[in-house]
Amino acid sequence: MDVFAYGVVLLELVSGREAVSEDGEALWVEAEAFFGQRHGVKEARVMAWMDAALAEQSCPPESVVSIVNVARACLHKEPSKRPTMVEVAYTLSKADEMFSDFSGDSLGVPDVAAR
Repeated sequence: MDVFAYGVVLLELVSGREAVSEDGEALWVEAEAFFGQRHGVKEARVMAWMDAALAEQSCPPESVVSIVNVARACLHKEPSKRPTMVEVAYTLSKADEMFSDFSGDSLGVPDVAAR
C-alpha cells in the first residue's frame, strides 16, 4: 500500500491538486482517465495536466514525464506489478541526475565525503 500512496503523492505534487477532489473523485482515477492505458506518457499530455505553477518553473518537462510515469507504475491495479520503493527511489534519482546538476560546486557547498 505504501507504494500506491507514494504514487498518489507524486501525482499531487505534479498536478497541484488534492488526492481527493471536493466532489469525491480520486486524483489517481482522474490521472488514469486523462493519460489512458499507455505505458509511457507524452510530454505534451503531462504539460497540459500539470500544475501551472510548476510549469512556470525551470523544471525540465522530461523530468516531470519521468515522475508521472513512476507515479503511474506505483498505481498499478495489481500490487504485484507495482515497483518496490527501492526501484522507485532509483528511477527518480536517475531521472534527477539526467536533468539536474546538484553537485557541491553548483550549490556553493564544500565537498562532503561519505563514510
